[in-house]
Amino acid sequence: MSITQTMSVSMQCVSAVLAGSFLLTSGQAVAADNEPDAHFTCSGSGSQSYNPGLILLARPVNMTNEASFPSCTGNTVASATSATPLFTDHLNADCLTLSPGGHHYVNYVWDDGTKSLFVGTTKVSRQPTQITVSSSGTFTAGRFAGHPVEAVITYPAPAFPPYLLSCLAEPGLTSLSGPTSVTVLPIL
Repeated sequence: MSITQTMSVSMQCVSAVLAGSFLLTSGQAVAADNEPDAHFTCSGSGSQSYNPGLILLARPVNMTNEASFPSCTGNTVASATSATPLFTDHLNADCLTLSPGGHHYVNYVWDDGTKSLFVGTTKVSRQPTQITVSSSGTFTAGRFAGHPVEAVITYPAPAFPPYLLSCLAEPGLTSLSGPTSVTVLPIL
């Protein structure tokens, strides 16, 4: 089974409408219909791209994310092989602060055509040489509705080598990449 994700982040003035995604619905699905014992983790790599590129001074930036998860293990989707999240975020960013945390929505489209809507919050932890973006929330609609979900991606800090030189002049730092994982937990 493979996964395709479409992410849209809701922070300040963010909007993204992506083909093939579905709209947020207000109803919670019944856990019994959504594989309550499902528990799996997918890992791979993710990237963020910035337009215009990040420099040392904050400026308006469009940030887009992509990821793939070629390795998935667990009791329900042990054969899952990949995912591709996309979201565009419009914010003020620079090489020192990168992106803030916030509330966001993620549309997952599974290889069997079913969909899941993730609603959660993101926390950004900045260490001297890396940035860790952690998301936690719940699938609120579609397949696996009611399941808790946790995701993590780690990027190198852009204000340190080898990225520092890119931050000093135009076009700036245009992308970062790092390892990522997403875990779907069973409904308790």
